[in-house]
Amino acid sequence: MLIDKASYHFRPLNRGEVIVFKNPENRSEYFIKRVIGLPEEQVVIAGGEVYIEGKLLKEGYLPEDQTSSGDSDFTLGSTEYFVMGDNRLQSRDS
Repeated sequence: MLIDKASYHFRPLNRGEVIVFKNPENRSEYFIKRVIGLPEEQVVIAGGEVYIEGKLLKEGYLPEDQTSSGDSDFTLGSTEYFVMGDNRLQSRDS
């Protein structure tokens, strides 16, 4: 696997972009996740759907039957991003 570590130092991350980063709890393990929430946004997961700033997030990259589990409400800080794996039911997410 080839990982581009430099690009993110020169431009902000975009919603929907796939990123690779080290697991903060085990630095020898990598996570592959998709950027869902951007800095200072409110991210709500409810009823299997993801909402950004109160609007349903259209996730065309997911299979139609794929849902997000749990109910959560996050407001991100100025340097925080919210990421999720595409295999939502088997993923450790933000």
